[in-house]
Amino acid sequence: MADAQSNPPLGDGSLVDHLIMVDRFEAGDFRWKNLRHLVIIYLNQFMKYTKGSKILDLGCGTGHLALELIQEGYDTCAADLSKELVDYANLKALNAGHELNAIQMDILNLPYREAFDAVICLDVLEHVEDDRLALTNIYRSLKSGGIMICSVPALSTLYGRRDQRIGHFRRYDREVLVQGIESAGFSLCMVRYWNILGLLPVAIFEKLLYREVYEKNRYSQSYLSKSLNMLLDHWFDMVENHFHPPWGLTLIAVARKL
Repeated sequence: MADAQSNPPLGDGSLVDHLIMVDRFEAGDFRWKNLRHLVIIYLNQFMKYTKGSKILDLGCGTGHLALELIQEGYDTCAADLSKELVDYANLKALNAGHELNAIQMDILNLPYREAFDAVICLDVLEHVEDDRLALTNIYRSLKSGGIMICSVPALSTLYGRRDQRIGHFRRYDREVLVQGIESAGFSLCMVRYWNILGLLPVAIFEKLLYREVYEKNRYSQSYLSKSLNMLLDHWFDMVENHFHPPWGLTLIAVARKL
């Protein structure tokens, strides 16, 4: 079991290794911090909170979002396909004084029926070959009137080396994501692009230079990297989280089960 208080060794570049590396800095990383902030905003906007409102963080990764939801007062469950990440998330919650009880589970075989007021599914659907079945299972797990909040990598034309390395089957064009959500039975509440600033560097590296964007600088503790992260954090917090850009590296959708 990985110790959330230590620095687990990195491995061969797999998804688990990638997420564990991200976890070391995730609390303050501009992208993850602001994505979690948007989830809280959309929960407040689209879900009427009542005592006992139950949320599933599906594909919980290292557990930052689940922990924030607990701290916000939500009755939070969490699940992930990876046993290592489930253990990591549970220990993180325990170290923070909470009990998460995250469990290992496959999104293609969810046992729940009308169990949750909201299901959060961040950066997960692109890792699932049968994403239509995954969306159908999420729909079934929600109570009537419940909402799904999901994020996925945007723009199929940008699919490249990094996507392949971390196990993405696809990137999503807006109309494809909307069609998949509605085909599962959902009523779409909102869909938006997010992270317009990342478009140009990713396009240049993946489509002109035929190489991945060098991300380790993003997690560096150098003064330059910390300063850039702070500037990007302010940009998202004050600008991009409050308007919908015409394009972006990420698509975010909120949908309701009627």
